[in-house]
Amino acid sequence: MYRLTFQSRDATRAPFTGDAAPVTIGRAAGCTLQLTAAGLHDHHATLDRRADGYYLRDLVGSRTVRVNDQAINDHRLSSGDEIEIGAVRMHFHIIHDTPGSRRAFDIWQAVAGAAVLLLVLGQIGFLGWIFAQPHPRNMKLDIVKGKQAKALNAAPVVPPPTEPVPLAPLVPLTPAPAVAAPPPVLNRQLKITRVDRVEGRADVTWRIQIKAQVRDRQLDSSAVQIIVHCYSAGNQLIATQEAPRPAAWENFSSKQIPVRVNLAPARCAGCVVRTYYRQQLQDIWASAPALATPAP
Repeated sequence: MYRLTFQSRDATRAPFTGDAAPVTIGRAAGCTLQLTAAGLHDHHATLDRRADGYYLRDLVGSRTVRVNDQAINDHRLSSGDEIEIGAVRMHFHIIHDTPGSRRAFDIWQAVAGAAVLLLVLGQIGFLGWIFAQPHPRNMKLDIVKGKQAKALNAAPVVPPPTEPVPLAPLVPLTPAPAVAAPPPVLNRQLKITRVDRVEGRADVTWRIQIKAQVRDRQLDSSAVQIIVHCYSAGNQLIATQEAPRPAAWENFSSKQIPVRVNLAPARCAGCVVRTYYRQQLQDIWASAPALATPAP
């Protein structure tokens, strides 16, 4: 069995639970899972179980069915995958199947259980027979008396004195090297999907493609901040430019934002783009991995 839990604007909707039966997803009333959000077709996708797992198939072919931000046609799902169909986001989780009926009677298991039961009953009966036998009272064995007499007559053994062993001098502990703090966890509510560089005679323009997927019902464009840092060939910061904030931006949509830096193209060897929402870092894109460091 599996469960689909809805995210973002559909987070209040009850999870959908499925099993081996194929599930049709779309806007049509006859769909097993009916979704009426924007961007969905009448019969948009199917989710069915095969011999090696659960598969999600795109019936439209418009690259609007995505798994973990990757467009798919026919994809085998894993527990924890994020599914996007149009404007609807869901999480896929595999759960344990509930047994629908009792297991079939196994005669060999019954025989083994009966044998174990007979063995336990035989041991209990044998112990009961032992305790039921008559025993003479006030009887002491000679061997016990002999051991007690030897123990009383034996002189105490004094161990020879031992010389104290000198202790090794204490070695001062060296402090452990400082561990670098882990990088911040990015929420990716403003996810950078593509960055293109356009060179002019005396400037460089960065065309940044960003997908908005904030947790709020509506995106607050005044809280969006996009900053571009330009670096020299020696990885030295030489220019910082903030993009103008967009006037309007619909949630769960992509927007291309150009950022122009008045810098000769030959001087700008690398670039780092950071997105912020409500003054919190959301995503980082770097032209070289060495530049993807905490914000200056």
